[in-house]
Amino acid sequence: MVPIPLNRHLISWCILICLTCGFYTPRLFASPAYWPTNGWRFSTPEEQGMDSEPLIEMMELIRNKEYAINSITIIRNGYLIIDAYLYPSQKNTKRVIHSVTKSFISALVGIALDKGYIQSVYQPIFEFFPEKTIANLDEQKQSITLEHLLTMTSGLDTNDDWHSDLPRLAKMVASEDWTQYVLNLPMTQAPGNRNRHIGLCSGRNLYHAV
Repeated sequence: MVPIPLNRHLISWCILICLTCGFYTPRLFASPAYWPTNGWRFSTPEEQGMDSEPLIEMMELIRNKEYAINSITIIRNGYLIIDAYLYPSQKNTKRVIHSVTKSFISALVGIALDKGYIQSVYQPIFEFFPEKTIANLDEQKQSITLEHLLTMTSGLDTNDDWHSDLPRLAKMVASEDWTQYVLNLPMTQAPGNRNRHIGLCSGRNLYHAV
């Protein structure tokens, strides 16, 4: 899926909405009246301390400029303020969400830590895969921890950012075992030395496997 660049004016507009609508009233830190479980409740923007006008202007701008946006969801105080899908997208349309996955998986790691399923973010990742035989396993690779994956500093030779045409991603998708493929990658440097984008391949794939 090729990323579609957005107009700078639109990005600025969205930031302005976040700054103006979100800080419109003292209800910014209000506790939600309920906690979503099986579904979200809907509310008007004004009921949650927001101004509808900038939101309407944003939707009109997207429609008139025909920006390549699939959907827009805004949640405020636990309530759905906007849940809009732009043609041909629909509510159940599946999309590749790429790095958004990191936010969900990292939150799940925190829950797993809280419940004791994971001892620490400093645990070496290979403790979670005792049944696998790992290629290129040297001292540097053995020292990779969950923290390194969460901070994208594993040192693995992922080479999977947008500037490299995602060669590793294509090979991983073609492999029978995605986790094994990533575990077998060689190292380019010691873990923790450099932050490098690894969202498409190693980072989220490995801590999802964990």
